[in-house]
Amino acid sequence: PSSLPMKSSSTSLLLVCAVLAVVLVASSHALSDSHAVVNLTKANFRQKVLESDQAWMVGFFAPWCGHCQRLAPDWAKAAEAMKGVVQFGAVNCDDEKELAAEFGIKGFPTIKVFGVGKKNRNSAEDFNGARTAAALANHASSLIPNRVTRINKAATLDAFIASDKPKAVLFTAKSTTPLLFKSLAYEFRNVMAFGEVHENDGELVQRLGGTKFPQVRVFVGSSLDAGESHTY
Repeated sequence: PSSLPMKSSSTSLLLVCAVLAVVLVASSHALSDSHAVVNLTKANFRQKVLESDQAWMVGFFAPWCGHCQRLAPDWAKAAEAMKGVVQFGAVNCDDEKELAAEFGIKGFPTIKVFGVGKKNRNSAEDFNGARTAAALANHASSLIPNRVTRINKAATLDAFIASDKPKAVLFTAKSTTPLLFKSLAYEFRNVMAFGEVHENDGELVQRLGGTKFPQVRVFVGSSLDAGESHTY
């Protein structure tokens, strides 16, 4: 989607309204045994991983491996938690010996990490962190570049609003940028600007018309007094 230009401000707003609603209700999603783990093979690896703009965590497993069996529930939970943000894949190395050899897999499980953007086989980095759902999800979330502007000064606000792009502003009481908002900002970086204002930025909150936390306002126009604005 980031490579396609928006055809109108209405298109931008409809798209953003749909996805920002997810940001505001994301805490209602439960972890479960996952359908989010993608089965990767020699036949689909290039198309799904290397040609994707998304970040990937890829686990190389063997069905008989005890360590792999113990990791499987945490891998599934992390994949479910990151669904739609970072992709999780699994390679059965008993079935995909050629693919495993291409990546120099010598032990199981081996986890390879691919960042966002263009990739090749040399892009892969080993993940050597803790094998828990929380640690895997935390590392996955760190793969998303933060394109959200922290609006904490009047000059920053003026520059942000002056952009010709439609703008989405998150009013938040949290000290860190929500992962889904960060992901959206990267995904739609070429067609929309994303910013956040914190609860303690009282004057800026007032200027932007924030009334509660969390809240999202979308502005179309290069000033606060001109163009459209919508609140969610």
